[in-house]
Amino acid sequence: MKYLPLGSVVLTSRSTHPYMIIARRFKKPGKQEYFDYRGVPFPEGNTTEENIRCFDQEDIREILFTGYDCEIEERFQKFLSSRSNMT
Repeated sequence: MKYLPLGSVVLTSRSTHPYMIIARRFKKPGKQEYFDYRGVPFPEGNTTEENIRCFDQEDIREILFTGYDCEIEERFQKFLSSRSNMT
């Protein structure tokens, strides 16, 4: 799986509000499960802990903006791919 870069803005099946991706392959505190993404409302950002959402690739229904992609991002994608089998 190729993850979207940080800064990407998406609509999810759980909300009509856009979310900007701030983390990938995220383990929610107190939980044993991993999520593909962690996001904050766009354009407001992280105003409270309650508005941060965790979601998976299959929850994304539309990509509104794709974040910055470069050589460093490609290396990180390889790292994420190597860890995707680990839970």
